[in-house]
Amino acid sequence: MLNFLVNTFDIFVEITVVLIFIRVILSWFGAKSRFFELLTELTEPVLAPIRKILPKTSFIDFSPIVAIILLQGLQYLIHYLAKIPY
Repeated sequence: MLNFLVNTFDIFVEITVVLIFIRVILSWFGAKSRFFELLTELTEPVLAPIRKILPKTSFIDFSPIVAIILLQGLQYLIHYLAKIPY
């Protein structure tokens, strides 16, 4: 059961990281399509709290980088605590 929960969390983290990465790439090109709106809806719950904590910068949004680092750190911590190889 524990393996199932850890594997499910792993899948969630990997999908979220990919979606954040795609969102960042599309934002560089100013893509405002329905797909971009969907990506925003899916990733904003992860990025918004981080954006509130980080200090404001001029043009660069560091929240995706921080989110990916935190998600992967949490993933590693869960594997460590569950004694499941990463």
